[in-house]
Amino acid sequence: MEINATTRVKVAKKKPTGTTKKSTANGTKKTSKGIATKQSVAPKLIPNQLASEEQRNALKSSSKEEQLNLVMGLMKQSMGEEPFLAQHAVPHKKSTAQSRGTAAADLAEAVRTLDPKVR
Repeated sequence: MEINATTRVKVAKKKPTGTTKKSTANGTKKTSKGIATKQSVAPKLIPNQLASEEQRNALKSSSKEEQLNLVMGLMKQSMGEEPFLAQHAVPHKKSTAQSRGTAAADLAEAVRTLDPKVR
C-alpha cells in the first residue's frame, strides 16, 4: 500500500461505558446504566433578624418610617447590596449566598408580620 497526501486511515471509535448522565423531571440524574443520583437541593432559608416572636412584635410596634427602612435594607441585602457603613475605610466582607438567603428570609418574615393578608 502506498501512502501519500490523499490516503485516508479509518480509526475505530470506542463506545462510552455508562458514564453519560441524563437529567429527569424530578431532579435526579440517571446514568446510562440506570443508576439515579440526586442533584443538589437548596437549603431552607432561616431568618436571622426576625427569627423570634419578640423581634417581630418590635417591628410591628415601630414607626412606619423605621419599618420602611428595615424592609428596604433587607431588600437590598437580599439582592447582594450590603449597606455602607459611615466609615468607608473599614473593610467589609463580600455578600455570600448564605447572607443573601438569610436577608430574603428576614424580608419574607417582615412582609408576613406587617401585612396580615400575606400567608
